[in-house]
Amino acid sequence: MELSNRYAMAKPGSFPQSAKSNNANVSFDEVAKYFPVPIAEAATLLGVTTNYLKQICKENGILRWPYLKVLAGKTVEDIKREGAKEKSLIEEMAKRAAQQHSSVPPHITTSGNSAV
Repeated sequence: MELSNRYAMAKPGSFPQSAKSNNANVSFDEVAKYFPVPIAEAATLLGVTTNYLKQICKENGILRWPYLKVLAGKTVEDIKREGAKEKSLIEEMAKRAAQQHSSVPPHITTSGNSAV
């Protein structure tokens, strides 16, 4: 089979839909309801990709899918609270880094070849 014909013979609907078509409709609170199930199952149930679920979690301070934390006895509310705390710490660190970067005097260069 020729490479160019490989996709022409695929059945309609056999490829995943574009991430933007379905993913934009899912909120973090909706995603959080599915923390007690594995990420692949949650993605299927929500009709989105696993990468989109990971993105939503990271945007809310949760760095990994919390399925195992739920199995270990943490509640969804505890996980959301920890995520909010982590998110605020990350934002604070970014703010401090931006302030430090802007406070570098203009005569100091990073190349080390400044002519004074």
